[in-house]
Amino acid sequence: MKQDSLIAVLLVATALVFATLYVANRLSVNALIYVEMTLALAVLALLLPTDVNRSKNKEVPTLRMPFSLWLLPIAVFTVSEIEILLLRGTGLGYVVALAAALTVTAFAREKPMKKVMVATAIVGVSLVQLYTLYVPSFVNDTWRDIIWAAQALQTGARHGDHS
Repeated sequence: MKQDSLIAVLLVATALVFATLYVANRLSVNALIYVEMTLALAVLALLLPTDVNRSKNKEVPTLRMPFSLWLLPIAVFTVSEIEILLLRGTGLGYVVALAAALTVTAFAREKPMKKVMVATAIVGVSLVQLYTLYVPSFVNDTWRDIIWAAQALQTGARHGDHS
């Protein structure tokens, strides 16, 4: 178990190094997301019980949260709203807040139905924020909508501001 803790700390430190490289413009956002998601999955895999632990009847580790899980959707909404107001688009802070909120929800010591409802609320507030950046036209010109959505997410322009 001590070795797992050391590996987890090294993975988190590696994630911080790659985030620093991104901030210093030494790493593209696509590479950062790929690396960060891989490292996050590796840390989560270390937290899951192994065959040795299963034989001792241990379950997946859970965390008792000192706050209500219903604060997580509000936190994700707030982070994305601040980024949209300051940066005119969502960025790394939103992705980190979303991933952290969903991870905390998954490992919280709560009833499964409450976890599902909180995760649905987190995804819901994320969709609300993304629709403020770009509202699709829901017509047959799907490729134009995809291009406009990509441009809106990159530049933070709202639908109709494409002049």
